Amino acid sequence: MNFTKNILINKNIKIFVNILVMLLNSNLFFANTYYVSMLGNDKSKGTYSHPLKTIQFGINKLIEGDTLFIRGGIYNETLTLQNKKFKIKTVITNFNNELVEIRNLKKIESFVIQNNKLICPIKDKVYDVFLNGKNQKICSYPNRLENKINYNLGINSYADTNGKIVLNDYTDFEIDKFTILSGLFGQKIVSIVDTIKNKYLNNLFLDNNAWFWKFKDYIDSGKVLLLNNIKFLDNAEEWYWDTNNLHLILSDTNDVKNLTLEIRTEKYVIDLSNSDNLEINGLSFFSGKLNLKNCNNVKLNNCIIKFACPFFTFKSGFEKYIPIDSEPKKPDELNGNEPDWTILNSPENWNGNSIELSGRNNSIENCYIAHTWGDGLTIWGEGHKIKNNIITDFNWIGNDCSGISIAGKNHEVSHNEISYGGRSLITHSYIMNSKILNNHIHHGGLICNDQGLTYAFWTDGQKTEIAYNYLHDNLGKNNNVGIYLDNWTYNFIVHHNVINNTGTGLNINSPNNNHVIYNNTLFGNKYSMGSWPKDDIKNIKTFNNITNTNKKERWNYDAFYGTKMDSNHVYFDNDIFIDPENHNFSLKKYSYPIDKGVTNEYTLPFKGKAPDLGAIESDSEPFEYGSSIIVENEQHYPPKAPLKLKLINNTPTTTVLAWEYPFNFIDSFYLERKISGDTFKIIAKLQALTLNYNDSNQPPGEYRYRVKALNKYGISDPSNSVEIFNPKYENSLFLDAENNDRNNGTNKSGDVIINNDNNDWVCFKQVDYGTQNFDACIVNMAVPCEQSWQEIQLRIDRPMGRMIGNLTTTSTGGWDKFEQRTFPIEKISGKHDTYIKFKGNYGLGTIDWFNLYNSQGNIKKQYPTDPICPQQRITSRLIPITIYPNPSSEELAVAIENLETSDINIKFASTEGILLLDKTETKQQPGTQEYYLHNHINISSLTKGIYHLQITITGKRITQTKNYKFIKN
Repeated sequence: MNFTKNILINKNIKIFVNILVMLLNSNLFFANTYYVSMLGNDKSKGTYSHPLKTIQFGINKLIEGDTLFIRGGIYNETLTLQNKKFKIKTVITNFNNELVEIRNLKKIESFVIQNNKLICPIKDKVYDVFLNGKNQKICSYPNRLENKINYNLGINSYADTNGKIVLNDYTDFEIDKFTILSGLFGQKIVSIVDTIKNKYLNNLFLDNNAWFWKFKDYIDSGKVLLLNNIKFLDNAEEWYWDTNNLHLILSDTNDVKNLTLEIRTEKYVIDLSNSDNLEINGLSFFSGKLNLKNCNNVKLNNCIIKFACPFFTFKSGFEKYIPIDSEPKKPDELNGNEPDWTILNSPENWNGNSIELSGRNNSIENCYIAHTWGDGLTIWGEGHKIKNNIITDFNWIGNDCSGISIAGKNHEVSHNEISYGGRSLITHSYIMNSKILNNHIHHGGLICNDQGLTYAFWTDGQKTEIAYNYLHDNLGKNNNVGIYLDNWTYNFIVHHNVINNTGTGLNINSPNNNHVIYNNTLFGNKYSMGSWPKDDIKNIKTFNNITNTNKKERWNYDAFYGTKMDSNHVYFDNDIFIDPENHNFSLKKYSYPIDKGVTNEYTLPFKGKAPDLGAIESDSEPFEYGSSIIVENEQHYPPKAPLKLKLINNTPTTTVLAWEYPFNFIDSFYLERKISGDTFKIIAKLQALTLNYNDSNQPPGEYRYRVKALNKYGISDPSNSVEIFNPKYENSLFLDAENNDRNNGTNKSGDVIINNDNNDWVCFKQVDYGTQNFDACIVNMAVPCEQSWQEIQLRIDRPMGRMIGNLTTTSTGGWDKFEQRTFPIEKISGKHDTYIKFKGNYGLGTIDWFNLYNSQGNIKKQYPTDPICPQQRITSRLIPITIYPNPSSEELAVAIENLETSDINIKFASTEGILLLDKTETKQQPGTQEYYLHNHINISSLTKGIYHLQITITGKRITQTKNYKFIKN
């Protein structure tokens, strides 16, 4: 008998019974599937063939484990799932990716039109108006082009501490109980939007006693817009509601016979509050807030939310996180607990919430959230995941709303794109032990002047991590920061972020303690790191950061007033990055920051001998940031950049490149190529599913490639770029001039080196020559006429080491006109440090690359000719002359290189003028029209002291005399 087999059968039966019991107990065994369709009937059973008509009827049928499929269409419903505490996941989703849009709008069928004004009776409060799907504007003075506030168009005015606004140049209106003032004053830090209480002449009084009105920065001169008064209703697409009637001005382009008028009278489009274990997938919500308060394990996935928060007024532009009656505990006194929201203004009471999420372990993923007066997301609670969303075009009014306003603990905010907000883009005050990772955060400060792209205040972060984010373009005009840790903020870990085009890349304000700030790349900011004031800033560890901003002027000297700065680097050569213009901040090979960082518990693991400085470790993939989704029906929304362009194969006849498909809405790709010194040019347009290309049989040289994606809305940013060298011959050796290992006197400029003057050199370490594999060298260079007829030398082991080849330069026609020149080199074996040395006067030319190869003896040393500049030869340059050693005790050497046949006179005299040597000679190198003079003068018999040495060269086109002082020791 097979006991093993019987034991296995019994074990399997036992597992099956346990699973069956679990299914029976969980109701999953009895889970139902329901369908809703615009063509359905709410009296049906909700099957696929007999669907329900309204979504709410389907919701009412759900028990735990059920799935509700919604067929495509536009549903005008306000949905509620309150208190649905399912024990296992229950799903509401679109069917087969059909477009499902849920609106809480009322379609108005009855209205009259008089003189291009539409009028209809409405008793319910009107929050929003849409005509033919387009958001209409609340009437205002002055008029504006779009619904959001533009204070640049406002009335010049003045605000004082008593809540009084003085208008400079507009008084022709009477207020009613709905007239609103929206203003931005002083330093334009935050806006005021409030109902006007009364008016006297040009003085307006607001019911507003916000604490910050005590400070001059928030008041003084400014601009205001006046809104929501029948007097201001005078422009196309403006509306006004007077509690009885809606008034709307039509544009000249409106077809009055085919108008679709919809209004919003409810704030929420769906209420999921107090629900558990629920997933909402693939739905579009239009013009309504989402209530996910006090939920657990609820997921919002693959949804579109637009126009969630309507226009609102507020008495305090900084209403979030502020004390109500008494001062809350300081952040370091919380001991890991959440703040006391009975003392603070709770997020539930904030104005400007759009999607409200609280409770525990909920997630919002793969969603597009756009076009709102307030927040994109308002989050508090514990353990939420906010991943791979696009949140854009928010805070139209300029208060302290953000793309994400988040409080609480143990959250993850990752791989989102947050962009185009009136003030900050992520506000994370009162966040604890959380992660803000791999986000693309850009274009904040569209309205206000003092904010961070990310911002925290009065917060013990408890090791909250801000890392691998790309932050750029804070457009505020004053204190516009990338990462901003404001007063009373502690215990954040900030690392591997790229911050570009802000006023200050990273800022902390006192009191501020116990941060770790390392391996950040700060590029193109006015200031790199800053703090204010200088007291009570302690234990800020900052290391391995890199900036191109002048340290003495803009890094506040020691950054954070005496805190430890370790191995940070200020550089002035922006060419260390591969392609910063296209947001690629990977380090070029051999650039200075490689292996220059300090090693500690935060920097492991790393490549090389030590960590690199900056955000991206060399020879590694750049960190991925931002969202991967794209929304097809959003106008003017081009695709994201193609991913991970790389070289697959490279031979003299084949260059195969490949890349990854970025998203699901692309029409085609552009492959672009540039040659050194040139600009990128399109070489191929490829179908959307083509993910590789063979650029075959191009001339030898150095090339850079990149790929862009196209759709009907535009062209993406470019992919990462790939640099390749296409050799002329197999088994050749490529030396890229700008990627040298060491240099003396030269400078990088893009893909070339410049300022190549006499005795300057570049070095390539341990070049492998194999077993006498190479006998010729091609150099790609650009030389103007006036700089021609100088020399490039190949030397091994040291700058004055053995010369294995040299080239006399001739003109190519200009500093940026590149041509290839070939010269023979001596065959050598093994590995050698290889020096490219420049001899002549100054500005020898622009050097791109060197290609060593085996010509089979076909390249011979030739005396050059220059048909472009035949008269230019040696008429304007100095002759390279070297004397060494100096001082010397035994012998003095005089070396003069690479000349036409000429007379050379050497005079050697004492300081008293006594001539000790007067020698003239002519010496020619065998087989050439050039010679190399190397005289050794015995000085052992001279007494110690100073002597004069004069060398005169007399040639066919030039006479040159040089005088030296020589010391005998």
